[in-house]
Amino acid sequence: MSKARTIAIFNQKGGVAKTTTAINFAIELADRGKKVLLVDADQQEHIARTLGIKKSEIKASLFTIILAEVYDKPYKKDLSGVIKQTSIENLDVLPGSVELAGIDPVLFSIAPTPTPAERFLDAYHNDEDNLRTRITEEGGEVAEKAVEGFGNINNIYHEAEDQFYERMEDLGFLIRKADGFHIFKTILSRISRNYDYIIIDCPPSLSAVSESILISADRVLVPARTDSYSLSGLVFLISTVRRIQRDENPALEISGLLFTMVQKHLNVAKQVLGQTHEQMEDLIYVYNTTIPLSTAVDQAIGAGIPLIQFQKNNAARLGYSAFCDEFLEREEF
Repeated sequence: MSKARTIAIFNQKGGVAKTTTAINFAIELADRGKKVLLVDADQQEHIARTLGIKKSEIKASLFTIILAEVYDKPYKKDLSGVIKQTSIENLDVLPGSVELAGIDPVLFSIAPTPTPAERFLDAYHNDEDNLRTRITEEGGEVAEKAVEGFGNINNIYHEAEDQFYERMEDLGFLIRKADGFHIFKTILSRISRNYDYIIIDCPPSLSAVSESILISADRVLVPARTDSYSLSGLVFLISTVRRIQRDENPALEISGLLFTMVQKHLNVAKQVLGQTHEQMEDLIYVYNTTIPLSTAVDQAIGAGIPLIQFQKNNAARLGYSAFCDEFLEREEF
């Protein structure tokens, strides 16, 4: 199986059916025969409960895996004991936990750990700088030749190091530890070939966790409600994604804007839908499919039963089915 496509479900504003969208989108993909991993990076823990996974069944979570990566504990990095199967065929879950609410300071504090080769090079460069400084101060032909020879050895070492890292990358044995913002990329790389899609429910804020997820993702899907407050931060969201695309993840793209909890009979909803298509069409694709408001969504969550099993022909469920079709038709993965 080739590398999974990672889709981040993200909006820094809460109350836009972000988690509901992540769950039902993942279910619809699984229903079409795609092998899907649904990652709960939101500290509210809704995903496992909605999919009928009891808290007593969860012995470890995404938080456990992040800490294992941060503090380099190999025996805790194994995801096989953390990922849970669901009642939906082809759908697995990597549960979240309330502890994720406090993970940001940890991720912000992590700097890349140098390899032994890099530490040696640092010392080597310091020696070279010190030697050059002494030559400048004292001069002398012999010393100048010594510096020239020192530099030649340094160049040879650089070439050897480059070859070493290329080989280690080919083998998957790079020992360089990433900074906190690349934690998700490191974690997902260990399971990416087990799935067709990895769907990540991001926190409702631009946190270190959210940024780490966007650095690891291929696409960003933005759920939003049809009200002016939900759309007010959209330009900022787009600029954030563009910055990450420019600085960290050139492959990242915004898949589009999906309107959720829509009441089409209301004039304000009609106005927002029309205005968004006019104002945003140059910045972001707006899906033609919309997800109608339905009380069955909350009822299914309360019952711990996926909407597709709770009420298969419900309008919201059919909306997510139509959205999934539109998504797959547009994407050229």
